[in-house]
Amino acid sequence: MAGLDAGKSFNTWPKMGDNYIPENLIFIEDRLFGFFDNSVFIHFFHRALAYLSFLTILYMCFKHFKGIENKYQKIHFLIVLFLVFIQLFIGVFVVLSNVQVSLGSIHQIIGTLLFVSATCYSLQILKN
Repeated sequence: MAGLDAGKSFNTWPKMGDNYIPENLIFIEDRLFGFFDNSVFIHFFHRALAYLSFLTILYMCFKHFKGIENKYQKIHFLIVLFLVFIQLFIGVFVVLSNVQVSLGSIHQIIGTLLFVSATCYSLQILKN
């Protein structure tokens, strides 16, 4: 998102402009894979991935959290859950602030921490 300034294409939330699905989401270009250069598509995909991640972690929390017997694994799961909430919260404020650089940097740092934490959690499950 940062390389294309895709966050600046819409600074509204939850809608992207006046709609939930923007009108110029997909357009045909001469180049193959032109949608990778489409900042509107990238912004929409980023939001969709955020919502999907949020719903997935909530489902896991309500469905599987009680079944986790290992105390450290529960703590690790709660860290991942906390980072998802913070990431979504900061992401909304990044959009509403018209991509203030400091908030965007925090959003990227938390995303990295979330990726590392979720990867470690997955490896811990596979190890047991």
